[in-house]
Amino acid sequence: MKTNLILIMGSCLLLITGCAMSRAYTWQDVTRVVEPQIPTYTPQGSLLVYTERASSGGGTSEDEYYPYLPYTLYGADGKLLRSVENHENIRGDEPEHIKLPPGKYVVVPDVSLTKREIVGVIVEDGKTTEVRLQES
Repeated sequence: MKTNLILIMGSCLLLITGCAMSRAYTWQDVTRVVEPQIPTYTPQGSLLVYTERASSGGGTSEDEYYPYLPYTLYGADGKLLRSVENHENIRGDEPEHIKLPPGKYVVVPDVSLTKREIVGVIVEDGKTTEVRLQES
């Protein structure tokens, strides 16, 4: 009886931790693809992602600011490349400008106030790919 209870509890624990683990997103998961638009005249390409914004909760209107929310960047094969805080300065006025080698990448917002959009992006040498995540 005790053994069965331990087995059941162990199975439940494995099920719960398996569901809580983050998953990798691949090129097949994307809901839309964004190609480069802006020439940069640099040997590498770059990525600029406009995610949703969050309130800083500063209290007064002078202290209030709205930083861009973070996102996770994956290779097209689903390999985790990096988590991006997504703000150039403390006030979050501009999203973080990421330099990347040419290729296909997957952008997944870490937090979404509306819905999670998984976007495939193409980065080319000498161009910036600018992504604006949709709000519903």
